Amino acid sequence: MNGMEKITARMKEDAARSLSELNAQTEQELRRIREESAARAEKERETAGGRAHLAAQERYERLCSAAEMETRKLTLSAKQKVLAETYDRALEILCSMPREQYLSLLVRLLKAADGKGDEKIALSAKDRDEIGETLVEQANKEQNAHYTLAGEAADIRAGLVLISKECDVNCSFETLLALSREKTERGAAKLLFAE
Repeated sequence: MNGMEKITARMKEDAARSLSELNAQTEQELRRIREESAARAEKERETAGGRAHLAAQERYERLCSAAEMETRKLTLSAKQKVLAETYDRALEILCSMPREQYLSLLVRLLKAADGKGDEKIALSAKDRDEIGETLVEQANKEQNAHYTLAGEAADIRAGLVLISKECDVNCSFETLLALSREKTERGAAKLLFAE
């Protein structure tokens, strides 16, 4: 082996060793990159899982809140319906009172209206035909007044409207219940719903 061959052989050996070292370094670097990538991927998966869990929790809470709101809304609507039906039933009871009690109540309404005693009394068409004259006579007698029956019926279900030159006083049961409802609704709700 001459000098050139020795140099070439040594260069081949050095090249093979360098290649081997480079391959080892490359493998080591690849392992490190794979490990870092795997760790980063795991961390991102955990972070994404945490975000997904948090988003799911927030969505669940929003849905629960919306369901509670809808439940309260439906409950309130049902309570309002029951209250309206209760006042409608009260009107029905008032409208179906026995005749003598009804006349007595109308006379008390006339007194409570605090008129001068010379006004006209307007009743529903049914009441005007059935008890109009009797009411006027009874009210005039009990209150020493001079009421007269109005020529036309009032557009009411029951009760009366006291008509004077200055102003009319609406004592229809519908109006009186509507006015009293503002004051009594809270108490009625407590009784009905045990609040």
